[in-house]
Amino acid sequence: MDRTDSSLRELKGYILKLKDSSINSDGTANVITDNHPHLKGFCIVLESVLRRGLKQQGSLFGLIKRDYWSWIEPLHQYGKTSQSLSVAVQLVNKNIKVRSIQGRGRLFIRVALTRRILAEIIGNFASDRHRLSYWYTVDDSILGNELQVQSLLSLLVTVCKLQFDLRLGNSTFLDECWELPLMENVEIVPCEDLGIIVRYTASRAVVIAKEEGSVVADDVRVAVGDVIDEVNQQSISGLKLASIGSVLRDFRGFPVKLLLVKCQVGDGSLYEPIKRRLLSLAPDFPCVARVLQSAEVRAQSRRLCHDRKSVMRADSSESVDSAELEARNERQSWPVKYITRIVVGSDGGSHMIHGAVGQALSPRFDAKATGDAEMDGESSTAQNNSPNSDPISGSKHHSDPISG
Repeated sequence: MDRTDSSLRELKGYILKLKDSSINSDGTANVITDNHPHLKGFCIVLESVLRRGLKQQGSLFGLIKRDYWSWIEPLHQYGKTSQSLSVAVQLVNKNIKVRSIQGRGRLFIRVALTRRILAEIIGNFASDRHRLSYWYTVDDSILGNELQVQSLLSLLVTVCKLQFDLRLGNSTFLDECWELPLMENVEIVPCEDLGIIVRYTASRAVVIAKEEGSVVADDVRVAVGDVIDEVNQQSISGLKLASIGSVLRDFRGFPVKLLLVKCQVGDGSLYEPIKRRLLSLAPDFPCVARVLQSAEVRAQSRRLCHDRKSVMRADSSESVDSAELEARNERQSWPVKYITRIVVGSDGGSHMIHGAVGQALSPRFDAKATGDAEMDGESSTAQNNSPNSDPISGSKHHSDPISG
């Protein structure tokens, strides 16, 4: 394997972008948050690096799925690791919103970024060749290549110098994707009935309708298609509807605090994991179908706007090119050869000019018969013998409409 592996080059590119945005114009440090445009790309590439060459374990019932979390979780049991790793692993295991090894591994990367321990953990693991060969096919992995792992650790040391402030509670859909949704805290006044109709699908409580006249009927903070993630700071992912009612009864007479995963992201499009759930619900629930229809209208509007901007940019580019070409032509010089001078009289119409040009270019025309000398326009000027004639310059930038 080459030391400059394509994944490492891509990872370096993302790290440089993170680093560039970590310092403000006045020299002060800037915190990297979930909104950073290159954070997701960095995490995706790092995950692919950690998965390269990972062995899958066999059993009597087939393959047992492994991921990088499979070796990270027990790593804190060995003496070389720090207390920070133990705390990070505990934080991941206590989070009931992530259920798969993929989701836990992704949450761990986010925790490790905030605690600046990525380089330490991967470095300690890669230094133990026996443990490394148990989990990875060494020749196929970046962690098993001595040159590449040093390059990786050097990049991660740079990452550990950056300051991350990530919302670790935004982990509900890490099992499915790296894309993070928008979340909103909503507090509702004490009431007997919230008026929110919920349907569970794929272990998520999706709002499918709001009852007319209820406390949330006109509350724009709660929208059809949103997912209720927490009720009074208790996660309800994977719970039954009866369990939600139990949570509400425990806090009867108090304000109800909801943590919502919004169905729309920043540009107004639907968050993909929620969109898949809405598509399965739409045939049975008209309110959900309307949400999907509205989202499609917005998507068409965005595409139309994008197409118009593309056309405008293309037109602008063509205008610039034309202007540059015209300016370039004005700056260019062209060689001119003097042929002769033909008098067309006082009537200098186009018909006379065309005739004179034709006469000058005629093979039978003898320039010497007029008494004019044939000269190179780049180096000389010629003057007609007629006392009424003016000198004609043969310079590069002059064009005589009579002689052509």
